[in-house]
Amino acid sequence: MRLIHRTILIILLFPLIVLSQNVNADLIQSKLKFKNQIDTILSIDGKTFNKYVGTSGNVIVEENFSLKNSIFRDRFKFRRTKFKKGFDFSDNVYNDKFYMATVKSYHPCSLHLSTFDTIMTLDSSVLIDFNLSNSYHKGLSYIRQDSIYNGNFEHSIFYKDVDFTLTKFSGITNFQNTEFKEKVIFLNNSFYDKIIFTNSSFNNELLLDDCSLPDSLFFDGIKNIKTPIDFSYVNTEKTKNGYCNVILSGTDISKLKLSYSQFRLFFNETDRIETKKIIYERLLAVQKDNGFVEGYKILDKEYKSYKNNTDHPTFGKFYDFLDSFWWDYGYDKNRIFIWSFLLYLIFVLINTWLLYRKILFEKVLDSKKLHKLLSKKSYPTIVISLFVTGYLFFGLKFEVENLKYKNLTLTFYLFFIYITGLICIAYMANLIIKL
Repeated sequence: MRLIHRTILIILLFPLIVLSQNVNADLIQSKLKFKNQIDTILSIDGKTFNKYVGTSGNVIVEENFSLKNSIFRDRFKFRRTKFKKGFDFSDNVYNDKFYMATVKSYHPCSLHLSTFDTIMTLDSSVLIDFNLSNSYHKGLSYIRQDSIYNGNFEHSIFYKDVDFTLTKFSGITNFQNTEFKEKVIFLNNSFYDKIIFTNSSFNNELLLDDCSLPDSLFFDGIKNIKTPIDFSYVNTEKTKNGYCNVILSGTDISKLKLSYSQFRLFFNETDRIETKKIIYERLLAVQKDNGFVEGYKILDKEYKSYKNNTDHPTFGKFYDFLDSFWWDYGYDKNRIFIWSFLLYLIFVLINTWLLYRKILFEKVLDSKKLHKLLSKKSYPTIVISLFVTGYLFFGLKFEVENLKYKNLTLTFYLFFIYITGLICIAYMANLIIKL
């Protein structure tokens, strides 16, 4: 009779006995159909465990593993465990060390709303749709050498140092509204697709040495930056375009050391034109203060293009086109001479045709000076065109009385040559004076 009672009691309390003592590979096997394989749904929630909980290794969990709303007084340790349908360890309190290493989960896995009173370690694991949001880390946190796809860390608080060394983040990595009380270490990390730090807080150092940034970095709304953040040692070689698109709206840009040669700005849809201009100007100051010559050049040209389009709504694109091709927004002033010479040649060719057709002198232009000069000797048409065009293009005074007004289109054409020449002369004179 006693034997029957003991047997019934063991059957009823088996799940609690397994996890309240030492859930290693040997103990779990007593519940398995195959060696080291759990093929039934395992759900043990709302418990208090006073002893070590975990697996020692080489365990495969076929179904979803739920172990939430619980308190763990002793160590929590899972090693070399594969969760084929994910796990849910959310809303737990870990009074002692939390340790997961070489764990694999190919379905959503969660530590959401968990509290870690001491050291939290996640090492060399592969996690898909990993949720660590709204968690509290009162001790040191080590999330190293992992591969995390769609990692959610938002609204979490790290009270001590957190180390993400060598972890690869794919998909969307979300640190939105996360508070880092102490040092944050990203060393040799790889970020793919997108990383979000919107409205996060950095009360100590943020190290980003030798990190590969993603295509998009949301670094907006960050006002609490105690220590300047240095982006000098990141690389953007793995991005689609060779640079990282970054949003900085509402962030204290003066606390960033960022070379724009590796970044490009983008904005929130709600950002106004004046707000965008302020961001451009503050980031230009960062480039100048830190000696980022190439970064300043790229950003300055981008800012000038933006102002051309916003300050001139009607002809902004045309104005920007001219500013770009004419002298590369002031960064290639030698183009002025090249374009001036090319414009002069274009007008020479047009005027040669007009002279050949005997249109220019007969219907439009009647200059006594030109007639006197050209009548002394018989010149080829092209030479006459060179003289006539030079007289109009490089002449500082346009003699209106020399016009016949028999053809208004050609009359306006001559005015156009004269005005274009004046603009070219003004630019060239200004450039020579500043040499």
